[in-house]
Amino acid sequence: PPQTLFASSSLDEATGDIILKVVNAVETQQQMEINVEGVPMIGKTAKMEVLTGGLTDVNSIAEPMKVAPKSSMIDASTKFVREFPGNTVTVIRFSTK
Repeated sequence: PPQTLFASSSLDEATGDIILKVVNAVETQQQMEINVEGVPMIGKTAKMEVLTGGLTDVNSIAEPMKVAPKSSMIDASTKFVREFPGNTVTVIRFSTK
């Protein structure tokens, strides 16, 4: 079957933050185990931004925020499981200081 959950990570060298980007390319929710390795510690919480919408959704004058990221704080650890809603792009920023 084709891959439908994609992830990549990077390091913000200015802040030391680890940035995880996850794309769920199907309508159904999917689960992923996240392992943060190679850092001495991460913060107990992480900032998460989720962009969601239908495949044909667009912003308009009548609905300027129809497709806009929603921010929240989540509990974080070096290893945890996260559910990713369908048709979303999620960015999680882990502090390492």
